Amino acid sequence: METSKQAPEGNAPQRVPHISALPSFSITTGKGNLDRVSVTSDPQAPYSREAAAEKEYAERISFIYDMSRELNMGVADLRPANTWMIEANIEPKARRLYGDLWYEGETCILFADTNVGKSILAVQIANAVAAGNEPFIPFIECEAGRQPVIYADLELSKRQFLNRYSSPDGMPIFLDRGLMRVELNYADWEILQTLGEKASFEEQLLDDIENMVKNTDIKVVVVDNITFLTACTEKSYDAMQLMKRLISLKQRYGVSLLILAHTPKRDKYITYSGKTTSPPADDVRCPVLSKKYVDTCGQCPDLSTPF
Repeated sequence: METSKQAPEGNAPQRVPHISALPSFSITTGKGNLDRVSVTSDPQAPYSREAAAEKEYAERISFIYDMSRELNMGVADLRPANTWMIEANIEPKARRLYGDLWYEGETCILFADTNVGKSILAVQIANAVAAGNEPFIPFIECEAGRQPVIYADLELSKRQFLNRYSSPDGMPIFLDRGLMRVELNYADWEILQTLGEKASFEEQLLDDIENMVKNTDIKVVVVDNITFLTACTEKSYDAMQLMKRLISLKQRYGVSLLILAHTPKRDKYITYSGKTTSPPADDVRCPVLSKKYVDTCGQCPDLSTPF
């Protein structure tokens, strides 16, 4: 008869108990609760170092999510990257205001040297947005439809504006009725100063534009141009502060901004970026003169004629 050999008592193999109480983890997102980390117990989940590390990481992420709700009290908003994408995905898609040049909700900067025609182009864009179509360039789409526009003209007087947008025989070229023009009123500001108003001219102007947007619900604003608002835009920190104020206006009221700016006097055929004003912008454009055109014609084009 065969007898089974038994191992000595001291050398008996030790049986490792199965650990099944460790939880498994998943990050769930859903409408109204985009940042929730759920921890669920799975008795079938085998124990491993990876599971323990996942548990520790999930607890850390859950702590960060909870803390982010308490920390979002200032100007910086901390949320998971996926949350931002989910929120953006459910928002309406931005439509073209003026082709691919300018979209709804964007801050677009149009910069160039003087006498290149950026103001004429800006009025043409504003008029097309107000009319809901671009009659002069058929392939430019205005998907957003007709919208009233505030055009803050910080350079021209009403007589200069009339002269620019008149035919050779002196007849006005009337623009769309939805294009609202702002002209500076220095007299009223001087009266406010005598009454003890401490705001600077620039601050008062931005306050007035904000009140116009707030009370008329106009969502499209053109500022021509931001260089006027500070004596040295390219060399001063003030330009960035003005841009931040305009960006705040955009975010609070859902405004689309087109901002014009001058560049320093340099070679007119080379583009230069306005470093002080461009960082907060969504898009930056620069119209330039064609050197080939000037070399061929022997002179710069006549920019006094609109469109």
